[in-house]
Amino acid sequence: MKTFITTDFYIQSLLFFLLLMSVIPYFQPFVRDFGIAVYFLIAVVHLISANRKMFSNTYEKSILFLIYYIISMLFIITLFSLAVVDEISVINRFWTIYGRRVMSFAIYGTPVLALIYYLICANDYRRQLKKQNSASDRIHHIN
Repeated sequence: MKTFITTDFYIQSLLFFLLLMSVIPYFQPFVRDFGIAVYFLIAVVHLISANRKMFSNTYEKSILFLIYYIISMLFIITLFSLAVVDEISVINRFWTIYGRRVMSFAIYGTPVLALIYYLICANDYRRQLKKQNSASDRIHHIN
């Protein structure tokens, strides 16, 4: 899990930078077409990373992580359930009633969730570095 936390922090840092580029108006002309791909990439990477952490026995789950996980998984389950439904009329009814709210959450909620997840990963990374430094200090004191 130590290697995963370090790798995950670097990946989340890169994704957060890409997200900032797609949200900041100055950069939007350069990445407008790239913005949808960034949102999708963030969702997929967060899905993999958060599930790995959630189902790991060694990862210490904070309250912020649990709240993030529940909100993001509810959102993803809603979108996947829409994709699974075969009846177009159900999808059309859902879209007319809830679709704009879901898409508004996707557009405005993804940066918020990405920021929260980045902070979670940064905190995990800091905790890991602190543990490594304290372990190395103990080794130096023994020698």
